[in-house]
Amino acid sequence: MSAAAAKPRTWAAVVRDASVGFTGLAEVVEDSGAGQVSSPNPAAFTVVAQVHPGDVIFGEVSEESVTAHGTTSRPTNLRLQPDGSLFPPDTLRQVPYWDYARTGPQQTVMVLLGEPACVRMLLGPHDDLPAAISQVREWTRLPGSDQLRVVPSDLNDRPASAVAYLAGFQLLSATERELVETVRVFLAIENRPPAGTAGMVNELQLMAANLPTGEVTEIAALLLED
Repeated sequence: MSAAAAKPRTWAAVVRDASVGFTGLAEVVEDSGAGQVSSPNPAAFTVVAQVHPGDVIFGEVSEESVTAHGTTSRPTNLRLQPDGSLFPPDTLRQVPYWDYARTGPQQTVMVLLGEPACVRMLLGPHDDLPAAISQVREWTRLPGSDQLRVVPSDLNDRPASAVAYLAGFQLLSATERELVETVRVFLAIENRPPAGTAGMVNELQLMAANLPTGEVTEIAALLLED
């Protein structure tokens, strides 16, 4: 199998559109950034990895390795360390695996096969990203009317990951419910993750130009009251 990797539009969209999701071990087989010390443009170096499937998140996963490829602006000497710190922290998991990729030991990743594919580095055995993606996938399979009921209930039942919270908001903001009410519901989620809330606010900023002034005012008032 072959897959290309790129930054997803939103977590809700990439999970909804993916055919298969799994974790596995990635082995870099080609890296145009090897031996380079600088990058002339934002997507200068191409990396190719063979990913050997491990645990299934959803869908049917072949035993064959998957050829995934992506780009990074980081030469190998500036690639990120899995156990290193990032500022600001990548709590919404937007940093692609390719910014971590190195030849040598295999690295644990999550792959969502779609057009394009999404590959993320997994940061230790207790990384909650696969569980969050599994939950989001379940939501995407529900009718919009059921999403309105189930998503907030699931988020309230247990501490939500920032990715699940943001993806849930992305899903519900695309339903027939008024956006003001969706924002009110998500602000009322118990133990909502701060990073997820920040992600929601960023989504709202992107939407604002296409919203009526009155709706923007109502949403702003809700955020200021929070």
